[in-house]
Amino acid sequence: MVEKYKKTGRIKKYEILLCLLILAAIAAGLILPGTGPSALPDEFCNRAVLWIGCIYVMMWLFRKKKYKKSVRIVIMALCVAACVWIAREPVRDLAVGPRDVKLSDIQTIHSQSASGILSSHYYLTGTVEDGARLRVEISSDDYARMKNAKEVRIEYYPYTGRVRKVYASRL
Repeated sequence: MVEKYKKTGRIKKYEILLCLLILAAIAAGLILPGTGPSALPDEFCNRAVLWIGCIYVMMWLFRKKKYKKSVRIVIMALCVAACVWIAREPVRDLAVGPRDVKLSDIQTIHSQSASGILSSHYYLTGTVEDGARLRVEISSDDYARMKNAKEVRIEYYPYTGRVRKVYASRL
């Protein structure tokens, strides 16, 4: 008598690989500083977690035959659209490059969520030469350095709002 193949809930190799990739992206995002030359790679690591999640959903749907083909295609198209939407800002920053501006009338802001765990954000807000207000994310070291600054010159990525370099003009 031939035994029928039993479906088991075993973890597939690609699922392990995707979990390892997510853990690597999270670890890299935590290790890389949010400002400086690694600001853009840090931004890509943060978004890679969502990309990998979308890839997992697409692979899972590809294997599941119990859903109608049209439903699977629509959900996969939504996942691809989400990946493109998530990637748009860092890709535009990569294409344009950093901008150099001089900020006056600056303020430094420290924002923390209710939990307070790994959620402190530091921002620099100032007026650009043309009169527009600009808000960019800075590191805790830059925050401490610029608390009493009057004006500052920065290189920043315009679409993600990440600072690449800070040149303190008058502290």
